[in-house]
Amino acid sequence: MLHIFRRFTTTATWGQTFKPTETADVFTFKVYTGGGSSARTADARMAQEAAVFGKSQGYTTYKVVQRKFSFFPSGYKYTVQFAR
Repeated sequence: MLHIFRRFTTTATWGQTFKPTETADVFTFKVYTGGGSSARTADARMAQEAAVFGKSQGYTTYKVVQRKFSFFPSGYKYTVQFAR
């Protein structure tokens, strides 16, 4: 039954990009969730997007500095530090 539930979990970035902060190499990124998505689902989506973004910008690694949940609209805001 768990495999059926997984099909109904969703994440979206709706045009979100990694937005720079005042600190060099630190960006914020929002993953919207729905359909029973968990933090783990959102983390997987963020990791997927961070890998693509990091590679396109010449970064080799990243670390999530902070993850905050937002009830409405539901989702997680990540603060991510990239390194070369």
